[in-house]
Amino acid sequence: MRQLTIRKVPAKIGKRLDRVSRETGKSINTLVLELLQKEFGQDRVARSRSYATWTEGEAREFEESIADLRKVDEAMWR
Repeated sequence: MRQLTIRKVPAKIGKRLDRVSRETGKSINTLVLELLQKEFGQDRVARSRSYATWTEGEAREFEESIADLRKVDEAMWR
C-alpha cells in the first residue's frame, strides 16, 4: 500500500478532523482513509448512480410537482 504525507492542512480542517476524531473515537488516519474511499473508491458511474437515485416517495413528489407543466393549453395551440 502507498503511504502519503499531507502538508499544509488548513487549521480549520485540522481542527475539524481533531473534533470528529474525538467524537467518533476514530484516528485521524482512519477518518482520512474513509473520506478518500468515499470520494475515490467507487468508479464515477457507480458514484453518480448513488447521487441520482430517488426514493419512490421522492419520485412521486417530483412527478406531482410538475404535473401542471404537462398540461397543454389547447387555446394556445390553435
